[in-house]
Amino acid sequence: MSVFADFRGAVDKIEQAVRFRLSHPTVTQNHLVFEAVPPGRGIDLLDPLLMACQNRRVIQFQYQKYDDPSPRLRTVFPHLLKEHRNRWYLIGYELTPPQLRVFGLDRIVAETVVTTSYEMDPPAFEAQAYFSPALGVAVYDAPPEEVVLSFSRKQGLHFKAQPFFPFREDDVLMDTSDEFRVKLSIIINQELIFELARLGSTMKVLHPQRLINDLKHFHLQAFQQY
Repeated sequence: MSVFADFRGAVDKIEQAVRFRLSHPTVTQNHLVFEAVPPGRGIDLLDPLLMACQNRRVIQFQYQKYDDPSPRLRTVFPHLLKEHRNRWYLIGYELTPPQLRVFGLDRIVAETVVTTSYEMDPPAFEAQAYFSPALGVAVYDAPPEEVVLSFSRKQGLHFKAQPFFPFREDDVLMDTSDEFRVKLSIIINQELIFELARLGSTMKVLHPQRLINDLKHFHLQAFQQY
């Protein structure tokens, strides 16, 4: 099981289901329902891309961005594969132009993926250090900022039970019968806006002002559609 430590959530679900079936063989699936999420496009690319990552081989593929009229050839040194919101992404170092990039597997033209014989030593990439200050899988240029959030008492309990971003006890600024307030050191990006908008009126941003403005603009744009 140590091999699958990073897939602990998925492994736990399988283990629980198997144990439940063994101890309750006559119980039907009507009494045990797991969240069913269909696999996204590009899932069949996981094996060849993972092999390229492990073998440190440069790959080429046609990549069709959603807002581009046609696909474009990419030459990439693959660092790793990362899942986010049931979508898989390839994080790699693109050779032309030289830069760190993120590619959604659902936008890679599967039949064009080839492994090249090109060998190189790409810039070092520490996944934990890179992804830990932010939500999502985008390329991050900005440093983390101090974000202060105020939750309703009920939403605060939800956040403490399953936070969308890790925090320490020292980061809790208030925890009363009316409010839970916490500060997070996090990169402000679009994924954070989406997460905060999802909480609606149960959460209020207190700092910084630019995040307040971004969230107000997001809600206003949504409101104006109706």
